[in-house]
Amino acid sequence: MVRATMCGVFTLAAVVVMISENETAKLAIAAGALLFVLARCRPLWSLRLLQVCWVTVCLAIVPISLSLYRMNLHNAPWLQPTAQHRIIIWNRVSEETMKAPLLGIGAGMTYWNFDGSAAPKEGELHTRYSRDAHSVFLQTWFELGVVGAALLALIGLAVLQRIKRLGTAMAPYGYATFASAAVILASSWGMWRVWFVYMFAFSVVIFAIAVRAGIRSERTPG
Repeated sequence: MVRATMCGVFTLAAVVVMISENETAKLAIAAGALLFVLARCRPLWSLRLLQVCWVTVCLAIVPISLSLYRMNLHNAPWLQPTAQHRIIIWNRVSEETMKAPLLGIGAGMTYWNFDGSAAPKEGELHTRYSRDAHSVFLQTWFELGVVGAALLALIGLAVLQRIKRLGTAMAPYGYATFASAAVILASSWGMWRVWFVYMFAFSVVIFAIAVRAGIRSERTPG
């Protein structure tokens, strides 16, 4: 009964997300589902995959962003306009990042670095600036430099190690949650927006409640 309820809730959430206009959310729920299946079959593989991807995106987000723009993907007709916008924004932020790559320009300065006179009109592509980096990984390097990016990588690795300690029964849910969160971090808004931070905090609380409930159910006889 519990498993059927869980599947029903996930299916309903997936349907709602897939019919929405939020492309990042679609990628996030798909990534979470794939990691959950992989973790059920090969838990060690899923952990190693997440570790490699997390460190790579933390430390190589600048060259990745520059490469996407150099590949002219911002003009690719098969990409959503929002994705094209992000590639242009990421390229500009990456270029600015290279001016202070070690320590960055300072925490919270992405918003103040925005040039309102260069803002696009409604319906136009972002050509240079945005109030948000639309990637927490890129914003971390932009504001806090490679030092901040390295710290973010270490924090993510520590979280993954903690998830691993939950055991084979609960860890897949943790890996799936981590993967979904990483996708959202990679292409959404900015890390100093209060509602954005609250969203991740709420996810952590809900996951902790679910883990506690799962542990109790395992200890309950019969």
